[in-house]
Amino acid sequence: MKIYRVLLPILMLTGATLACDLSEVEDTVNAVSKAVTLLEEISESGTWKYTTEGLEALDKTNGFAAEATMTSGDTTATGESITQVNRQVFWSISADAQGDSILRITQGDTTREYLTVDKKRYLINADGTYSCDDTTNEDEIFAGNVGDLFVQYSATAIGVQAISVAERENTNVSMNGFTTTQYHLVSKLQDALDILKDVDSEDLKKEIANVPPFYIDGTIYIDNATKALIRFEATYSDLERHEGNTFIFNVTALGNQPDYTTPDPTKIVKQCGS
Repeated sequence: MKIYRVLLPILMLTGATLACDLSEVEDTVNAVSKAVTLLEEISESGTWKYTTEGLEALDKTNGFAAEATMTSGDTTATGESITQVNRQVFWSISADAQGDSILRITQGDTTREYLTVDKKRYLINADGTYSCDDTTNEDEIFAGNVGDLFVQYSATAIGVQAISVAERENTNVSMNGFTTTQYHLVSKLQDALDILKDVDSEDLKKEIANVPPFYIDGTIYIDNATKALIRFEATYSDLERHEGNTFIFNVTALGNQPDYTTPDPTKIVKQCGS
């Protein structure tokens, strides 16, 4: 489901031109007021804010190691768990203090490994040589910063972030050896749908009617010392189709990572441009 298609009309309402009919004006004003309140809440405590700031803080640490998993497939009737896996992708990444990194991805029987140095990305071939990788295909791995994992491989998770807020649950939770603050993801999608119901628009009514019943759940853990994102997990399920996905991002270490450098020129079989 394209959650952004539901969120966008709320954004547009804040700058809409009011209709001439007084009843429509009143309905629109009320909807705009509710929309502004909702957007302010998302802006101040939205999941996207915590995730983005957590990733930025992670990039500023003295290197890190992390893992991520995306699983999609058929779900239970309640959407809480996947019963039949249709696709599963695993990542592991190690980044040094300069942001250079090694990224490994495994999907099925295929594993690829990439080295990124000075923003140049190399595929590490089976024989130990390096080939510049400039693919833009969405099915290929984009071995840059960690945020790319969220952008390229969990569109649903991004939708969950965009229309949910993170409510603090515990302030001193041990996670992967770090003392973190735990936040629970609370969906605001139904709030958005309720706001749109107050707007006299046949197009919006059609959009609302097309939104399936859904299940959303997730948790964020932020390191108390560095404010870095330590763990992110989100589940979204379409309850009509009984399909969904789960995305988990997990930091396993801060610092103590190898220093990654440009490969020996004699081992580069395909150079990257300047």
